[in-house]
Amino acid sequence: MSTPPAEQKKAPRNKYAQASVIFGIAAILLVRLSGPGPIGAILGLILSLGGIGTGWLGYKAAQELMRGRNWAITGLIIGGIALLVSIAQFFR
Repeated sequence: MSTPPAEQKKAPRNKYAQASVIFGIAAILLVRLSGPGPIGAILGLILSLGGIGTGWLGYKAAQELMRGRNWAITGLIIGGIALLVSIAQFFR
């Protein structure tokens, strides 16, 4: 007899990996929408470093959870791009 769907256990999600993608996208949007000036670049820098950090944590967690590896790699890449964009915005 199978258990009803409401009682089945859900597989744990890799929330670090998902957060890294969100941080990276938010950093790019913040830098591009803030216009010229150091405030948007500094906030974008902070968010991009958060995206890289959570991407690294998500990649480590993916080895245990066996899921979320692609999200973590995507978050690392987007965080790296956001870091470069925010540095370029700062020196513009």
